Amino acid sequence: MKMMAASRAFTEADPLGGHDIYSASKAATEIMTRSWQRAFGGRIATARAGNVIGGGDYGVDRIVPDCVRSLEAGEPIAVRSPAATRPWQHVFDCLSGYLWLGARLAEDDAFADAFNFGPTPEAQRPVRELVENFLQHWPGEWTDASDPAAPHEAATLSLAIDKAREQLGWQPVWDFANAVQRTARWYHQRHVVNAEDLHGLSLAQLEAYTADATAKTSAFAAWAK
Repeated sequence: MKMMAASRAFTEADPLGGHDIYSASKAATEIMTRSWQRAFGGRIATARAGNVIGGGDYGVDRIVPDCVRSLEAGEPIAVRSPAATRPWQHVFDCLSGYLWLGARLAEDDAFADAFNFGPTPEAQRPVRELVENFLQHWPGEWTDASDPAAPHEAATLSLAIDKAREQLGWQPVWDFANAVQRTARWYHQRHVVNAEDLHGLSLAQLEAYTADATAKTSAFAAWAK
């Protein structure tokens, strides 16, 4: 969302900006949100997540859905940016932060601010590694589809989550391996095992996440119970 050296993670205090349209549009949204708040008041917070993965995503030009479509068709996965490094996190971690921020914001306008909800540094992995880990749970192949003429895309993105830890008592629950495994399992069960009870499948993963969050004495998990 902002432009900075890849040697450190983005913090909420970094200047907003963006070299490409995608990141600039996110920055513009945050600028407009803060302008609205200064002009009209009210409790408004903004939340920033890492690169989210998890069952149920079928968006176009997103790496996990691309993996699923290729594997289901029996084709190699075409990876456009295998060396690009991203902060991968399961959607449950992302949403737990959003929900917990909303709960705290309802009680105290001191939380009307920007917060990052990302993974731990160990989840900072290249796209290539995400795909290779996914293939451990749904065997197949991938191919390098890099295009030097493609539009600009940041080589490395990373989020600092110290503020969420310190002020909200929030922390990510699933590490990289667990997030990828849960994601791959959801799609594999739907498309290969042909599970019909998608609600039950998703609920089972949510219950597993809540149990793991409780084991980590997460403030969010205590509230959710």
